Amino acid sequence: MSLSSILSYNNKQYQEFRTLLEDLFPTPKFVSETTIKVEPRTKNYALIGIAFDYLLRFSLGKKYKNLVHSSTWVSEEAMSYFQEGSFFTTENPDNIDFDNIDSLMNKKDEENKRVRDKFEKCKKICKEFINTQIGISDTLLEASLFLSKLDLIVRAPFKNELNFEVENKEDLNDLRLLLKNCNLDKFKPKEKIILNPTFGRGSKLVGGADADLIIDNTLIDIKTTKEQKITRPIFNQLLGYYLIYLIGGIDNHDNVRVENLGLYFSRYDVLWTIPVKEIGSSEEFNKAVNKLKSK
Repeated sequence: MSLSSILSYNNKQYQEFRTLLEDLFPTPKFVSETTIKVEPRTKNYALIGIAFDYLLRFSLGKKYKNLVHSSTWVSEEAMSYFQEGSFFTTENPDNIDFDNIDSLMNKKDEENKRVRDKFEKCKKICKEFINTQIGISDTLLEASLFLSKLDLIVRAPFKNELNFEVENKEDLNDLRLLLKNCNLDKFKPKEKIILNPTFGRGSKLVGGADADLIIDNTLIDIKTTKEQKITRPIFNQLLGYYLIYLIGGIDNHDNVRVENLGLYFSRYDVLWTIPVKEIGSSEEFNKAVNKLKSK
């Protein structure tokens, strides 16, 4: 069961765990006078949020070069759905004509190859952006959106109606403005930036989990939300990452110690951080860890 599922308020199995989090770690008070800089241009909120995550990682890789440590993209996991002979589809099964399965399989193989080829092309586009002086282009924005669609498949398979061929121009404009208004200096590391950190035994305990960024000793979650607000679900997600870090550490970075948690509100270009010691004591975090491990 994923971390998101565990923290979902629809999941009754972990209700006691979520209640414990609320009792031990009250939602921090957060006040900001910064007004929104980039209003959403479409209703593709989840898609834009993930695409901006990719775009920000690419931009940090370009700006801070050797200080950036990256791991496998989540979108790469989606390639298993698009191998030759695979029959992954986002369509409603009731709409599939199984009487013409051979023709349908040939069509799916062609689509699978297009997706695989486009993924490889996206990797080249992103690598070129990071390693050269090329700036933000529609091609890079389209690649970020394509990768975000693959992410959605991994995170919620068979639940999304996704069009891999066409990108909404307003989505491209939204991403362009989000990055234009993002001050990358806010993320300047002293030693390293870890992109998409995973957490060893902690990740395995919850069926896999990856955070957005770790900058030196600060774990940061990126929120491309219209409201600049720390809601209980958002704070629980941040706590969840920290708890699985306590259980399993950070893969390939045993010397990194997370001492602060943070949220970056991309539509406001606001980075909020808080020391872990101001959230709770070691005893309280151990209690939450033990509760999570006991489920």
